[in-house]
Amino acid sequence: STQSTWVPGKVIVLASTNVETNQLDSALLRPGRFDRQISVGKPEIKERISIFKLHLSKLKLQSAEEYAASEAASNAKLAEGASVDLHKVELAELTDEELRSMMPSSVVTDNNLRVLHRFAIRMADLTPGFVGADIANICNEGALIAAREQSPTVALDHLEKAVDRVIGGIERRSHVLCVD
Repeated sequence: STQSTWVPGKVIVLASTNVETNQLDSALLRPGRFDRQISVGKPEIKERISIFKLHLSKLKLQSAEEYAASEAASNAKLAEGASVDLHKVELAELTDEELRSMMPSSVVTDNNLRVLHRFAIRMADLTPGFVGADIANICNEGALIAAREQSPTVALDHLEKAVDRVIGGIERRSHVLCVD
């Protein structure tokens, strides 16, 4: 059991924000207000992969067969001369045990771990500078896009569209910036 001693007149206040220090109200930064500041950096790619695995594990992702079919279709487009996908996920084949050990602790999912792993790597690669809230937003937005398209599962394409939507906002077709 943990014990704490309460001392009259002593108050400890903890606060957090995702706003830069120079944007905070100067009244908060006066001496005696918040004397200690701890900065937490943005997650690096390995950390983003783990965060994506956490959030993607809650979604119903494509099956391994559906993922393989979508990869084959993507490869066919590349063979026809479409633009090259620089973010293609090339992985050595991992065993199921290795994939399980790479999952964040206490995460349970019904998804195929190989598909989940590939999705997480691809999405982490597309989202440098994103924090946990941004990643959660992308996963939620990807699920909404899949639902709008009446898809029973969330595909990598839905998540890629979600990144565009989170970064660029809602597509407004009536707001044309240039005529082709």
